[in-house]
Amino acid sequence: MPRVSVIIPTYNRSFLCERAVKSVLDQTYTDFEVIVADDGSTDETRRAIEHLSDKIRYLCLEHHGRSRARNRAIAKARGEYIAFLDSDDIFLPHTLARQVEHLDKNPDYGMVYGQAICFGENADVLHIYQTGGSGWLYHEIAFLLPLTIVLCSVMVRRTVLEKVGGFDEQMERFEDTDMWRRISRQAQILAINEPLCKILSHDGNAMQHPRREFGCLRYYVRKIFDEDRDIDKAFRKRGAARLYHHYCKAVREAYPKSWTASIFALWAIFYQPLQPLYYRYLLPGHFWQLRGVRLFPSLKTWMAGSRFILLLRFSIDIFAFLLANPSDFFRRLKKRLTDGARSKGKKVARNG
Repeated sequence: MPRVSVIIPTYNRSFLCERAVKSVLDQTYTDFEVIVADDGSTDETRRAIEHLSDKIRYLCLEHHGRSRARNRAIAKARGEYIAFLDSDDIFLPHTLARQVEHLDKNPDYGMVYGQAICFGENADVLHIYQTGGSGWLYHEIAFLLPLTIVLCSVMVRRTVLEKVGGFDEQMERFEDTDMWRRISRQAQILAINEPLCKILSHDGNAMQHPRREFGCLRYYVRKIFDEDRDIDKAFRKRGAARLYHHYCKAVREAYPKSWTASIFALWAIFYQPLQPLYYRYLLPGHFWQLRGVRLFPSLKTWMAGSRFILLLRFSIDIFAFLLANPSDFFRRLKKRLTDGARSKGKKVARNG
């Protein structure tokens, strides 16, 4: 009976999946099984994987998404510990050994996670996801900020998974964060402060459909407000607003002419209407870059157009400041009017 079960869902990624499986077979720790959950692939995935090792168990499933594929694999797993790996990511050689070591030494913790190296298709390092502490981590995990736990760095005790249930099969995105959120309410989580895996950034996992991303994020935030009612509501509102703002900026950077970023901004404002920063994202990024030369034929009208845009942006900033600091705004306005009246009085006195 293997002590560790490694779950790998895949869909039409024969080459990448083969590389992922080989990274598991190359582990220094050897008491494991690999369960590849094929989510209805139509390529050569099965032929590429099955011959690699007798430690591999291959599940052929109908295409229903990676969450369901993971759940089917978990149901078939025999290990005391469950590790996860996506088919486009890879383990480092010591990953399982370090995860098992930390769980064995710390029986009070139900899950471990570590650092993850994000690299591009040219093998260049783009980012390193750091660990953010250990213990009861709900407040750090629930809204992805400040702590983002990467799936392939995680190992969980089977008993904990049985307590919280499987991955939400309705979720196309954020299903892993949703799982860590639920686990963080039932068990302490331990950080391993070293890289455990590499995740590949490629066109297939980039943000391609901002509106779909919004729908997935909205579903996840609703889950938090429905399931975690005992958590301070003010914290949940702040977290939701920060999360919407984070993805608002990501969408604005990827699609500067899209209005979808404005939808994220509106929801950030809904949860925190007194945060001035969120109001700046209500209009598409390219709006502020408009130049009157495209709109007006003469220099005079070009200046007028530019001034209009500046005035509009200034008005939004003033409105946001007024919402966030109403008492301070009126105090400053009163002081300005009073100082102006005094200055005018002194000037009249001198002229007299």
